[in-house]
Amino acid sequence: GPVNATIHKVNEHVNAHDLDVLTDIYERILERLLA
Repeated sequence: GPVNATIHKVNEHVNAHDLDVLTDIYERILERLLA
C-alpha cells in the first residue's frame, strides 16, 4: 500500500497518483494469477 506521513491517522490522505500506480500493480497481479 501507499506510504505517507499520515498513514493510519485520523487525517490520513494519499496522493491520487499513488492510488493509480497501486491500482495498476494490483491489476497486473490479478491478470497473472488468473492467466
